[in-house]
Amino acid sequence: MLLCLSVAYGQTDSTAAAQQINGRLKVYFQANEEKDFDTILDMVYPKLFDMVPREMVKEQFAAMKGQGMDFRIYDMGVDSLSAPFVHESEQFVEVGYSHRMDMVMTDSSSQAAAPTMLGLFQAQYGEDKVTYDESAYTFRIQLAKTMLAIAPIDSRKWMFIDFQRDKPALLSMLFPEKVVQHFTGGQ
Repeated sequence: MLLCLSVAYGQTDSTAAAQQINGRLKVYFQANEEKDFDTILDMVYPKLFDMVPREMVKEQFAAMKGQGMDFRIYDMGVDSLSAPFVHESEQFVEVGYSHRMDMVMTDSSSQAAAPTMLGLFQAQYGEDKVTYDESAYTFRIQLAKTMLAIAPIDSRKWMFIDFQRDKPALLSMLFPEKVVQHFTGGQ
């Protein structure tokens, strides 16, 4: 009987976490689609700012347009949520999500580099996930990514950060080793 109760409680707890995360992600995704950088940064896992100051991250977003590119993110959606993993005073949930991104080449030098960039993007994201519209100077990229939702235990204030398994050095700076091992399978 006790086992049944703890399983039921765990499922209820996971369901509540999923509802909270989905609610926060709706705001986060909308902010991304609207390029509301202040809201995005308010919802980013704050340990990132121990490595890179918040204002510098914001400046990098704004600098893209000055570097001959502008981007638009849309059709953001959650594909999957893991069960919460608790480590010390925080809980972590892996979020699989997808979105589409248009990158517009806004100056002649970026437009001239488009054929090379197409090959690089196709190698990175897959040939079937990237197209280039020459008449609009626009790349269209379909992305499937992973992030972690993180919140203090007994909190509903979920924060988000991309979880890039191919960048173990970055992961080790952001998260405790047990968290990285849990979400990478010890790789």
